[in-house]
Formats: sequence, structure tokens, C-alpha cells
Amino acid sequence: LPARDQLVSTLPSYEWCIAVHETLLVMRDDKNVTRKLLDHAIRALPLVPKGENGWYRWAEGIAYSIVRDTLEKNSEEAKTGPAKRREELRKESSALRDQWSRFEKKAKESASYRPRDLESLISFPSEYPGVEKLPLDLEDALAETGFRKALEEFERRLRAPGDNLTLESRREILRCRIAAGALLRLYDKKTEVQAADEMKAQGAELKNLEGSFEMTRFGPRVEEVFTLLGRNP
Repeated sequence: LPARDQLVSTLPSYEWCIAVHETLLVMRDDKNVTRKLLDHAIRALPLVPKGENGWYRWAEGIAYSIVRDTLEKNSEEAKTGPAKRREELRKESSALRDQWSRFEKKAKESASYRPRDLESLISFPSEYPGVEKLPLDLEDALAETGFRKALEEFERRLRAPGDNLTLESRREILRCRIAAGALLRLYDKKTEVQAADEMKAQGAELKNLEGSFEMTRFGPRVEEVFTLLGRNP
């Protein structure tokens, strides 16, 4: 574009291009320019009042690619993130979705408008139903007359608890699974060392989840199995 001082007057499209150029310079420094790009998209609408608006499509497309990547990244990080971090990611994703909704209300009348499904990009993990009651459920299974079968059913149920669960839920589910497995093995007259050796894989998984190996609720022998699993590399 020619310099402003070389022109007698400027068109709206010239001013739009200058503003976009400034935004691209900011974008090159890895700064958040989503709001600016959406503003550029709206301001591009009157530049081409009829037919396909390539300037709008460009600004909207770049903004969408940034928002899409951020929402997907947030959802992926939330799968393994602790509660505090998940809440931060959730707020960021909600703010982006709301920002996009406000933008769409302004752009819907344009022939170049195309709807975007942001909700499908926001997928945060949920708590396992009744996760806080799992230790009580295990105690109830132990109290049954046919406690061995009840323990087996309890452990089997927790093998496939569902997808996209919170980190805390996955930790507690695995801890209760290990407790049930330890009780079953100890009932079969295996030693704590033997029980821990047979559950090495579950112990390694709990370590990967950075879960606790403290377990005093089901007696000293089960506690010892957890201690041994926590020591194993």
C-alpha cells in the first residue's frame, strides 16, 4: 500500500488494510489477536455489501482457526489437569465461546456468514458418578455374606468406568480397584509381597496419575500392599 502522506484521500478499504497490518504485526509476536480479528471481520462487511466478501472470510477464518486450536488444546489439557487448572481452562473456553457468540450476532445478516460449532470443540472431563462413595461401596461389599463375589463384581465394575473422567476420579477409582484386588488376593492366602507383585501394572498406573498410596481404611495388610506398590519403580 502507498504511504498515507502520498494520498490525497483514503478509502475505507485502505483504512481496513492498515488496521489489519497492525494486527498482523502484533500476531507475529504471539499475542492474542482474536478480538481484533473479529472486529476486522465485522468492519469488512460494509466494504463488500453484496456477494462474497473475501476480506470478511479471511479475518473470520483466521480468528476461527485460533479459537478452534485454543479450545481443542484446552479440552486436551483438561483431561489430565487437576481441578484448579481445569477451572482456569473452562473459564478461558467459555469466554472464547461467548466472544464468538457476540460476534455471530453481528455477522449473521451477511451473505458471507457461516455458522461455526464451537460447542463440539469444548469437551471437559466429568466426575465419575458416586466417586466419593466408592470406599463405602467397597466396605458394603466386604460386609456381604458372599463378600468374595461382591468384591469381584466391585473390581470388575471399575475396570471400565467410562471415558473422559477427571483426574481425581481416575485416581480414586484406581485406588479402590487396588484395594479390592488386594483384599481378594489376601483372602486367597497370598502374602502382601505376592499381592503387590501381581498388581504392579496398577501401581505403575497410579504413579503416573500421581495418586496417593496411603490407604489405612481396609486394615494393615492392605495398607502394606499399597506401601509396597508405592516403593516399586
